[in-house]
Amino acid sequence: MINKNFDHVIIGKNYLSLLYALELMKNGKSILLIDDGKTQLGEDFESSLSQVELNFIEIWLEDLGLKHLAQLLRNDPQFSTVKQYRFIFGGRHLILGENPSRNFVEIVRKLNNCFNIKSELIDDSSFNADDFDSSFVALCRRLSQVCYHFRGVENFSPDEFLSHYPRPLKEAFIGLVKSWHEIEHQNLVSSASLRSFYYGSRAFFHQLLENQISDGDLFYLFLSLLSSRYQINTTDLSNLLLNEFAKQGGSFKRTTVREWLFEKSRPWAMELSSYEGIVHPKTVCFFGGKLDHLPLRFDVNGEIFRGVYFKIQYTDLLIDGLECGRDDFEHLQGPSCCISNWGELNEGQGLFRFNFINDGIEVLTSVNLKKGSKIEFYRGAILEALIRHLRAIYPGIEHKSKDDIELIETSDVWGRRNKIHPKVSVLSEDVKILDHTTPLASHALKDIHYFGPVQMGGQGLLSTLMCMRENALFQ
Repeated sequence: MINKNFDHVIIGKNYLSLLYALELMKNGKSILLIDDGKTQLGEDFESSLSQVELNFIEIWLEDLGLKHLAQLLRNDPQFSTVKQYRFIFGGRHLILGENPSRNFVEIVRKLNNCFNIKSELIDDSSFNADDFDSSFVALCRRLSQVCYHFRGVENFSPDEFLSHYPRPLKEAFIGLVKSWHEIEHQNLVSSASLRSFYYGSRAFFHQLLENQISDGDLFYLFLSLLSSRYQINTTDLSNLLLNEFAKQGGSFKRTTVREWLFEKSRPWAMELSSYEGIVHPKTVCFFGGKLDHLPLRFDVNGEIFRGVYFKIQYTDLLIDGLECGRDDFEHLQGPSCCISNWGELNEGQGLFRFNFINDGIEVLTSVNLKKGSKIEFYRGAILEALIRHLRAIYPGIEHKSKDDIELIETSDVWGRRNKIHPKVSVLSEDVKILDHTTPLASHALKDIHYFGPVQMGGQGLLSTLMCMRENALFQ
């Protein structure tokens, strides 16, 4: 029999919610963690990390006295591996993700005429890949410490920050900023491919379907493009953190919440589906992406787009009227392939992510799912957009049938904010949580918190990590 009274009830079991719980317990709080099987963050948001995000988590683990887990995350390929990905936009192919120097060379060679980046930065004999990599890792480590202790990249000037690191880094960032401001103000059709690149990379790294960006967020996007991309084994990491959580006296249940009761807009009681029955939390916290199953309404200052997954067989495709096979796509197998189209921004279908595997193509895209509608209502638009995006690879490609593809809604979500300040990096939009069971409820509930992509933080997962830590420290 578990205790009936808790300082905090956390819904959604993942390594982020466990880090948050362990920080609260360090301050003497009693915690009940609930795994309801439905509250999930989405695979990309929690498992694909930049160097800065990885370092932030390592610092947090060390601060919690879990240096052995930080070392596993840093050194053990079972817990983190570097993963490549491919961006396709405007007829260009970029393969990034492996290490900073290779990413830098790839960007400079293929985009120097677009981003005002001089090719001499890598042709110069003074460019040393090993020195560049070690300097970039040091920069990311320093930035993660700033974010961990002082919350945010807005606390310093990127130019001043980069002045301590190799000249190519600073010059490349200056070129990136210049090119962005040019296409932002000129709004030329000729800049559509560059807009698609910004738009696609923003969606891929930060879960935002936007074509506007603040200066601070642009700096972090620059670092994300150059960074190695780490794929985290979230299952094993969560299980090890759960063991630590139990050792320190935390309570954990796999169950669902049957009913919610609020008193003066604050949580008063929760009836669990398991035999424990009713528990009384002082504070409730959610960690998830898609949250439709909850009897609460999450209002945000923007739009939310839902993830849609499906798979198509190579044999269901035609190229110039001829049936396709695995060999036609063999050169694309391996890295995830992201194809972005700025022109489809308003439909929320400007980013398609493809995984070319042995027997077909796995596809993840987004849709602006309106209230009361179903994924099936968007079948025609999704599959038409699919073919348009695949034609960036093969202009003559067609699909035999659209009716035999199963569309599956995922836990992945992307956001688009209503207003973006060009000079201010916003870590989190205000997520207003309402009691859905009370008719005409318009007042936000108190002592209920949310962390995840619905926050629409300007720096994706990094924004969420900073908000989590700040919130835990002041509980």
